[in-house]
Amino acid sequence: MHRTGAFIPVRLDSERLPRKALSRIAGKTVLEHLILRIEAVEQIESRRDIVICTTTDPIDNELRELADTIGVSCYRGEKNDLIKRFYDANKVFCFDFILQIYGDDPLAPPEYSELVLRELVNDEIEVACTTDLICGLNVKAFSARALEKVYTAYKTPDNETGFSLYFLSEAICSVSCIPPIKKVHGRRDIRLTLDYKEDLEVISTVINRISSSCSYCTDSILEVFDIDENLWRKNWARQQDYEKRGEEKRPRLLATINGGQIEI
Repeated sequence: MHRTGAFIPVRLDSERLPRKALSRIAGKTVLEHLILRIEAVEQIESRRDIVICTTTDPIDNELRELADTIGVSCYRGEKNDLIKRFYDANKVFCFDFILQIYGDDPLAPPEYSELVLRELVNDEIEVACTTDLICGLNVKAFSARALEKVYTAYKTPDNETGFSLYFLSEAICSVSCIPPIKKVHGRRDIRLTLDYKEDLEVISTVINRISSSCSYCTDSILEVFDIDENLWRKNWARQQDYEKRGEEKRPRLLATINGGQIEI
């Protein structure tokens, strides 16, 4: 029987929207809304198998306090080296399969999380990810074997931006990519990741309108945009800034494969 858990990388010193993970929507923090969606994933058997992966920086003490209050786990490790933070965390939790969702993505849909985890049952697949979903809805999962391979290969310790590319590199791991189930799930005019105050406004609108039904599926999210046809306009202008900043912050990601150094 495989042991499955979830890692949520998150910290509170965001430059663009500080403490965003603790912003409150409908009586809960952004992080709690994400945890509810992860808890709805079929393969996650216990709330304790959901791990807030944060840093040892004192500013992140509140994340540990939140974890204790709501009954999830917490691991505190390296600030900028997410690969080591994950590797050290799994030495504690010993998961066979790990669902990884960013703390910036509180609307991550359980149905896609279940799909990527099911892919890992195939021993030939070490990493599974969704592709081309609405920004903020993509998820990925990897095996303990993949984590070991990435940890052995990576050579860029400041990898908070871009660390996922190590897991998605076919030179390191065997990867399966899952496209949208429905074409509409890949809409290119909607932004649902949390980096700016405009994002918080849009995500708050979505959560407030679907919270009474407790429906976490992608179609329920899209129904909100069907009703409010101008909702997407409130934050879409930020997408270009978001993509540009990601490119500028991403370091050279180096790895050692078969004794030779490559750039990911």
